[in-house]
Amino acid sequence: MAKTTEEWLRKEEAAARIGISVRTLLVYAADGRVRREVRSAEDTFQKVAMFSAADLDRIAKEREEPAPASKELARVNNPHGLVPPSASLARLAALFGQPAAAAVPEAPWLTPAQAAQRSGLPERAILVLIREGHLAAFDSHIRRDRWRIHREDLDAFRPKL
Repeated sequence: MAKTTEEWLRKEEAAARIGISVRTLLVYAADGRVRREVRSAEDTFQKVAMFSAADLDRIAKEREEPAPASKELARVNNPHGLVPPSASLARLAALFGQPAAAAVPEAPWLTPAQAAQRSGLPERAILVLIREGHLAAFDSHIRRDRWRIHREDLDAFRPKL
């Protein structure tokens, strides 16, 4: 029986192989999606992180697979027919008599003004939700527009009506 040797790559080679950044590769390794070993480099004998080529090939294959059809995806992600977060935000905005949410750039972090524009709520309501702990935000310690709300936290926010 022949012994097979697995291919291991340095982080720069591994990231380039599947078209991601080194930082994303390290996140994949921390999450356990890619096996990582520390080995001695053959040329310098220093310790270097090596990543499994088989795991990288598996991830590359997963990234190439097409996404399911949107109706089927909606059924899978929402089997009980719950109201999506954007609809509940729209209902809350209607209570305040605000117009429907306008288009806001898809930046990951939003100022309260951008969050208000995206959700349709008044900016003051966004600040109250942050202060009362109902909406996650971090303090950027900037005098004006000091709060930053992650877009996903805003989209996932479900008000208690």
